[in-house]
Amino acid sequence: GIFSGTLSYIFNVWKPGVKFSTIVADAKEKGFTEPDPRDDLSGTDVQRKVTILSRECGLKVELDDVTVKSLVPEKLQNWE
Repeated sequence: GIFSGTLSYIFNVWKPGVKFSTIVADAKEKGFTEPDPRDDLSGTDVQRKVTILSRECGLKVELDDVTVKSLVPEKLQNWE
């Protein structure tokens, strides 16, 4: 299955020469992203879903047990 419709959309639409920010803005405009796209791009949304699925399978998993690597540049990760 697909854990992130946003990431699936972005990586299916993104082509060489197209700005990543343009694709993210397009995904947000179409309603594919979380209200703050950084939740998708940081891996937080997938991290939550994997944690929930793991718990449903009977595993004792905490959010911090699921390692993710953010696509959000570090200087933008805590931007308000």
